[in-house]
Amino acid sequence: MREGLAAVGINAIAAESGADKVLIYRYFGGLDGVLAAIASERRLWPELEEQVRGASSLAAAARAYASTLGSELRQDGAALTREVLRASLGRARATIVELTAPREAEHGRVTAAVREGRTPPPFIDVEALLALLLSGVTLLALARDGGERVFGLDPASNTDWKRVDRVLGTITRALLEPSDV
Repeated sequence: MREGLAAVGINAIAAESGADKVLIYRYFGGLDGVLAAIASERRLWPELEEQVRGASSLAAAARAYASTLGSELRQDGAALTREVLRASLGRARATIVELTAPREAEHGRVTAAVREGRTPPPFIDVEALLALLLSGVTLLALARDGGERVFGLDPASNTDWKRVDRVLGTITRALLEPSDV
């Protein structure tokens, strides 16, 4: 996958692995089967339910989710996950949908853990707030590989990630903690 997920095909897999493509079709049924096997062998999506479940408040749970996701996605070991995310932004090919379905399932579990036993303010759509926060940290993590800045932030900079984490805390506290006013 040196040239990205878009360049992956049975011929490229056969050449890289030294396996006959007939065997790849026999054992995996094609490209979708190969990618599904990779997805099941590797943990593509961070499992964050426990970090969120142990949070002391709705604000802390939402922050933990977004902050930990950003941290996990920017790790060197998450290169395949970032590549799948990039590919999912560009097309709805069945393979990509198959690879991202576990992400959506994990998101559902984590979102349920964020809300579990916690009542949000009546004017807050927790799911939409999480989608915005998670999209932001995901975009920053994806930009890490290209070396470009994103709206003035350097995704490769620990200092800038600390800034993002502080703002995640500010946003979640401001919107999700009870106010005395």
